[in-house]
This record gives sequence, structure tokens and C-alpha cells, in this order.
Amino acid sequence: LLTDLARDRIVILSTHIVSDVESIANEIIMIKDQQVLHQDSVSNICKKLDGLVYETEVEYEDAGAFRKKYFSLSEKQESGRMYIRFLTEDPPEPEWMSARPNLEDVFLHTYQDEALPQV
Repeated sequence: LLTDLARDRIVILSTHIVSDVESIANEIIMIKDQQVLHQDSVSNICKKLDGLVYETEVEYEDAGAFRKKYFSLSEKQESGRMYIRFLTEDPPEPEWMSARPNLEDVFLHTYQDEALPQV
């Protein structure tokens, strides 16, 4: 419905629900502290994290140590194991699987308080 209403119009949408933005926007602007950090298409903004997003599986007990070393984007627990999507500039380990960056990854990276420098 919002996609139809937004056709041939500029819509200003302020939300923390990133999936809504990703599904309807042709171009987005991300602002922090009154500064424009990103202004581009969703796909171009996501490309800024190409080669930095990975997924891996770790033992539940090791997840805390992993989080201290890498910026966790999302986690899922299943059968005593943690499946972690994370961001790093480090060379990949063999057990890491490269993942395609999405807008939520960029959002989390952009609006976090500490970790990697802005891309």
C-alpha cells in the first residue's frame, strides 16, 4: 500500500523498521547528529559493506568472547549453538561464510556507538 502511495512522490519516512525502508525506498538518506552519512540507493549503500559481513556458527559458551572480538549484527540460538552474522575487516577464517550485506547491517553499523570506522 505504501509503495503505491509513494509512486512518483517524495516520501519522508522516519522509522527504525529497516525492512519497511528496504522494501519501498528507491533512495534513502541516513542522518546522524544532523549530518547526512549516506544518501544513495539501497543497493549502493549496502555495497559499502561488501566483503565485511560474514556468518558463522560457534558454541553457545564461546559466543560472548566472539562478540567481544567482532561486531555482531544478528544472532540465532539453536541446539546449544549460536549462528552469528557479524561485521569485520579482519581476513576471513575458513569456517566463515561471506554474506551479502543488507540495509539492516548498514543501519546497525551506522548507528552503533563503537566499533569499526564509518564506510
